[in-house]
Amino acid sequence: MHSVRSLYESQSGTYSAVSTGVTSGVGFAGGRAVPVAGRTVTRTSGRTSTLLADTLAPPPVPAMPPRRGGFLIGLALAAPVAAGCLTVPLLASGADDAVRNAVIFWAAIGGPFLLVAVALIVHRITSRQRAQRAFDAYSAIYPSQSAVWNAAFFCNRCNLAFLPAGALGVPGRHQTVAPQFQYMVTAVAAQLRA
Repeated sequence: MHSVRSLYESQSGTYSAVSTGVTSGVGFAGGRAVPVAGRTVTRTSGRTSTLLADTLAPPPVPAMPPRRGGFLIGLALAAPVAAGCLTVPLLASGADDAVRNAVIFWAAIGGPFLLVAVALIVHRITSRQRAQRAFDAYSAIYPSQSAVWNAAFFCNRCNLAFLPAGALGVPGRHQTVAPQFQYMVTAVAAQLRA
């Protein structure tokens, strides 16, 4: 019998490796044979874990998604400004219908980009608010899920994950098979918050 934390930490880890290689031979360029040589460097890194460690993984730490889309909004806002700058020669021409032509030109070129920019800004604001609400909701439940995960044990002989009777002040003994462990953590965490 092991604590879930120690079992998870013993069956998962990270790796990082660098390998180099040299190639040589003959290639053809311009219809003649030329010597060819090269050196390759390959860097690999990642995470490795057993299926059991993946099943008993801790609840993910709450994190806000990165801000994205600023470049597209800036580009969409730059186009109407550029179209406005291009209307200056039309206005300076002194023609009778210069103002009308300048407005038509700006509406045809800058107007659609301005609409796209407004749509992108509205989308960004609403998606950011939605992400913030999800972050706040998960941040409220994360401490209790983490506490349950830290208090849980796993029996290799029975292949059961369990929370000992009376642990964390939760009445009864909660146990489940490894694939259902995350559901048990969520259910017991909900009891802790109630």
